[in-house]
Amino acid sequence: MESVDRIVRHLKDQGLDALIASSPETTHYLINARLLMQRLIPDRLTFVVVTADGACTLVTAASDVDHAKRDSTATGFHGYTAAQEPAEALCRALEKMGLARAKLGVEANYMPSRDLWALARALPDAAVVSGDEVVRLARMTKSEEEIAKLRRAEYLTEMAVCAAFAMTHEGDSEREMQLAVTLNLMRQGAEAVDFVLLQTAENSTKFHMPSGSYRCKAGDVVHLDTGASFGSYRSDLSRNIGITRLAPEQIDTYARLWDVQREIISDMRPGLAVKDLCGKYLRCMQKTGLTPPSSYLGHGIGLSSHEYPEMTTESDAVLLPGMVVSIEPTVFVPGDARYDIEDTVVVTDAGGEMLSGALNRREIWIV
Repeated sequence: MESVDRIVRHLKDQGLDALIASSPETTHYLINARLLMQRLIPDRLTFVVVTADGACTLVTAASDVDHAKRDSTATGFHGYTAAQEPAEALCRALEKMGLARAKLGVEANYMPSRDLWALARALPDAAVVSGDEVVRLARMTKSEEEIAKLRRAEYLTEMAVCAAFAMTHEGDSEREMQLAVTLNLMRQGAEAVDFVLLQTAENSTKFHMPSGSYRCKAGDVVHLDTGASFGSYRSDLSRNIGITRLAPEQIDTYARLWDVQREIISDMRPGLAVKDLCGKYLRCMQKTGLTPPSSYLGHGIGLSSHEYPEMTTESDAVLLPGMVVSIEPTVFVPGDARYDIEDTVVVTDAGGEMLSGALNRREIWIV
């Protein structure tokens, strides 16, 4: 698998004998399967041990082993019972694999500290270090197959959002509009709806305000930020619509923000520093008379909603072919609404290619 090959390449670059992955996203990345106990019970940890020669061994709850043998690409399997500690099972597996004295990189951002301590105590001759950089470097660029899955996720999300907005009427509540988006995402085949943040008018000028009972009226701008999981890959899309009619300045604000987003995307290319792209974003916003809340422009996306890099002027990342990122210019207009346009873009040798946005236009949609 290409994902395993990427992990192995970075393992060797950092002089590690093996990586111990433990997050649901990275274990899926490596063995192409999601396991029930790992999702339902946080204490039932799952580990995938990848060695420098590319072998993948799964350590998981015994009740998930048969499923894993049928559906995953793992090459070895170790199950543990509910009465056993996951870290104990991991240590036994590492000993059987001849890794008791190896240099082991662990997914430290996810593995509980008690299990890290248990690993260090049980294998005192092993060198246990962070393997987070290996995971970050491997997952930050996407294969053609992953890009196709992300493109599909964005397309289905955009279809769900457009269908929900087409059914929106003056007098609908935020909660009713939120539910329409959620149901449409499920109808489009989403495995899970990660979030539907929908607020109307001045309610949207507060970050992540839950949808409530407010009923939209003529002249309101609705803000939506939503994401779901399709084929284990995430979508993330932000849109605005107007209710019945809008003032010219509201229509103009949205159009100027749309122009900023498209100018930023047109400037994306391999080798460009993320902080420089964010600097251009700030200059574009200033040029168009818009004031963003910060330099934050977006984030990587893939098996997780937020992946490396976080796109700010403090980032040390550089755009690379195969990176998939959200581009999300935003502005809060006091007394009016949050204007926010978010689309997903893949970096190619030719520049930025949008994976979403085919159904969005410069003129704000009024329903």
